[in-house]
Amino acid sequence: MMSELSYGKRKGKGKFRERMRHTRGLRVLEGWESVHNHLPLNGLLGNKKAMYYMMREYCLRTQKSLGEIVPLTFHIKRGLGDEQFTEFMGRFNQNRAGKRPNFWIMKPGEFSNRGQGISCTSRAEEVRARINSLRREGKSLILQEYITSPLLYHGRKFDIRTYMLVSTNGGSLRAYWYQDGYVRTSSYPWGLDDLQDSLVHLTNDAVQKHSPHYGRYEPANKLTYSELQRYLDTLPKTPKTKYSFQGEVYPRLKEIAGDAVRASFQFLQGEGGGSNF
Repeated sequence: MMSELSYGKRKGKGKFRERMRHTRGLRVLEGWESVHNHLPLNGLLGNKKAMYYMMREYCLRTQKSLGEIVPLTFHIKRGLGDEQFTEFMGRFNQNRAGKRPNFWIMKPGEFSNRGQGISCTSRAEEVRARINSLRREGKSLILQEYITSPLLYHGRKFDIRTYMLVSTNGGSLRAYWYQDGYVRTSSYPWGLDDLQDSLVHLTNDAVQKHSPHYGRYEPANKLTYSELQRYLDTLPKTPKTKYSFQGEVYPRLKEIAGDAVRASFQFLQGEGGGSNF
């Protein structure tokens, strides 16, 4: 089942003109119409770098807390002389001086998916080397503070995969939340001793499927929401801790997805109208 999340009407050129006929409730497209399965500028929702900037600007406008949506993030575009690198080093040195956790996840800012190019580090020299390497390739680096006390599933890292459909028709954009999804697990116990082991730290299926332990604990390293909840029900509870997936986590996921659409909807339609999803 799907529920509607958000919609907006894009202002600008190319207003949709109703020139369609109906046959038994089905819309028949005229020769001048087109339907596409990619929204213009859909990278605003699918690109790590673009999504970060869209959500940052949206949070500034709406006075929401960006830190409650994404970890502390630095985007380094111009090598070691970039202001963002200077800010990162300031935070890195503060953490070291205060003996606070100093773990970071590095991601290419462009042309990266399926876990490619993502690694973790606690060493500033590795960050410098990665910045220089990506700069030679014409790419930037996204640095995010690595969560050092994640909620684990039987001692292993997991993430949650959700789905949303975004469609446009004549300048009107709507987003629909798919109510089902699944959980992806890693194949090995989580820890900070070996930051280079992607099978510990990355839950992408494209990474985990190469593990000899792939599917050992869960079929294809996947769980349903209900299976996750049954595990959460076994954990000790405190007054400050809530372990209700449907009551706490799921509504928050849906809220953030809606915010992502609201942050980008004015750019997704493009100038020509049309029907896209």
